[in-house]
Amino acid sequence: KRIGNSDFNSYFKFCVVRNPWDRVVSLYYWRLNRPNHKLPKSTSLADFIQKSNPNELTDSHIYSIDGKSVVDRFIKYENLIIELNKCLNEIGINDIELPNAKSGTRKTKSHYSLLFDNASVKKIADICSWEIEKFGYEFDDKRE
Repeated sequence: KRIGNSDFNSYFKFCVVRNPWDRVVSLYYWRLNRPNHKLPKSTSLADFIQKSNPNELTDSHIYSIDGKSVVDRFIKYENLIIELNKCLNEIGINDIELPNAKSGTRKTKSHYSLLFDNASVKKIADICSWEIEKFGYEFDDKRE
């Protein structure tokens, strides 16, 4: 809306996608541990998922308009630096190094699946079905 359809459509647009379950765990810890946090420390991941607006649990608003993708390239977070630099090189920008900007917000480095209950796994699968199907993401279940 700010730049108009003609300019917007002429730009090369890219964004980063991430395994939805891993991304939700990251978001949970970000909200839990950030200064002026919005979540009480006693909030479990299951509570966070069940009480959150579904739009907060997906990044689809970043790369879609009216439910349709509007980006030219998706970069997987799991291959971030390689895919980002390849993309940047294609548009004439030299390789870059990325900082670890938010690496301190998640205190535990245990596998994301260990924090999920079955209802939360399903809710994220439902909310993020487009990303899961398009990028082949799966819930890598390490629970016993």
